[in-house]
Amino acid sequence: MFDLEAIFKSIRQTCNKDSNAYKVTEYYYDLTNNILDDGGIALVRGKILNIEKYLIDWTKDHPNNNPTIMQPEESAIVLINDLRNRGFLE
Repeated sequence: MFDLEAIFKSIRQTCNKDSNAYKVTEYYYDLTNNILDDGGIALVRGKILNIEKYLIDWTKDHPNNNPTIMQPEESAIVLINDLRNRGFLE
């Protein structure tokens, strides 16, 4: 099991605000704290799904040789999977 709070904080501390991993943390926060209306939810879902495609391709092109430390992009995928498991990306 992953410590989602630690992942969230790690991404926000190590990535610049324009990175896709950082954007996932913003969208994750918005969805899990119910601060969006229906239109905002739909918009954020679409953005997350597009970022997910990019992150999956990125991790294929940049394999991690250290299995004990996740790259921010890998961590962002964990957050996306949590959103999916919680029903936010249906």
